[in-house]
Amino acid sequence: MCEQGMMMIFAVYLLGLPWQAFIGILPLMVYERVVGTMGATLLVIPLTSITSNIFTKNKK
Repeated sequence: MCEQGMMMIFAVYLLGLPWQAFIGILPLMVYERVVGTMGATLLVIPLTSITSNIFTKNKK
């Protein structure tokens, strides 16, 4: 999140956008991170269940 914040500040500076651009950019950046985290969680939970079943079958 810190890395994205710094890239956003640098991009706004390079493009010469006014500081008011942060008002629109920051919520979108946070939204993207929340959606990415929730999506990754929804993928990891079934994958860990599937892989743990595969590895426990081999030990029997």
